[in-house]
Amino acid sequence: MRNYLFGISLLALSGSLLFWACSSENGYTHDVNSIVDLENESDDELTDSAEVSEFDGIPEAKDGVLYFQQPGTSTSMPKRKSSSSSAVLESSSSVVASSSSAVNPSSSSSSVVASSSSATPASSSDILESSSADAVINVWDWSILAKDYLNPNIVYDLVVDARDWQVYHVVNIANRRWMAQNLNYNGEKVEGESWCYDDIEQHCEVTGRLYTWKAAKVACPEGWRLPSPQEWQELLDSCGSTSAAGRILKSTIGWFKNGFGSDGNGTDSLGFSAIPAGLRSTDGKYSELGNAARFWTSKGDTYADYVSMYYADRAAWSYHYVDMGFSVRCIEVLTE
Repeated sequence: MRNYLFGISLLALSGSLLFWACSSENGYTHDVNSIVDLENESDDELTDSAEVSEFDGIPEAKDGVLYFQQPGTSTSMPKRKSSSSSAVLESSSSVVASSSSAVNPSSSSSSVVASSSSATPASSSDILESSSADAVINVWDWSILAKDYLNPNIVYDLVVDARDWQVYHVVNIANRRWMAQNLNYNGEKVEGESWCYDDIEQHCEVTGRLYTWKAAKVACPEGWRLPSPQEWQELLDSCGSTSAAGRILKSTIGWFKNGFGSDGNGTDSLGFSAIPAGLRSTDGKYSELGNAARFWTSKGDTYADYVSMYYADRAAWSYHYVDMGFSVRCIEVLTE
């Protein structure tokens, strides 16, 4: 009987050693009560949803660049329930966000990874900017038509460009007639020296074309021309002063908020309806859509003068290389 009991004990000990070896080889903890299999765990066991709720409701980027930046110093992935403190999925520096909610890292490519220390582009024209206090989402909407940027309380005239039959709204300001829309002529005179934002032709239907200074000088239709610095200054003076001209001349929609949440839109009191069409650099890169408008003047050589408008109320004078791509507003030639 004693030998029989001794044999049973040896078998039990062998079984325990075998189980220990197998569990160690498969990476499980030796305590069977704390084994965690994350691959088979259900998604409905996600907790700490408050950590990603700030990203709920973010609009889906369409054509533009949407930068996600989490305010604060750190973000984290939602944690999974586990009886072992070491079995937690979390990240101290990034969170996965989609257009409406946080998702699992294995989700589709429409998700965008956002970092608390850097911004990651998701598309080509929508922009999110962040201050130290909170995030500001700026989205350029290409579905808004060019005419929708005009002031509905202004009575505009219409002029037809006989070269391509495009129609432009015209406004009377300080006894001069200005086009209230950016020029969109793309004929032989400007071939190779004018572009649509991001090189997408449909964008020109909204923001007009971006011209080199050389092209801008010959782009306006017959009876119209590129304004001189003096004519631009007269326009700015009609707003009271250069310091207030930006607010008065900018459109009431389309301008992004700055990093502190201040509205960049104008009052468009005179119906000039300047929209932030951005620019094209000499290296072919596009930028400042929603943030800035730059208009050529007729004065130039190696460099040319231009008028710019940004977030602020003011309009500013500056100059740049003549092969930059800026917007054009035409002024009617006075008859003697």
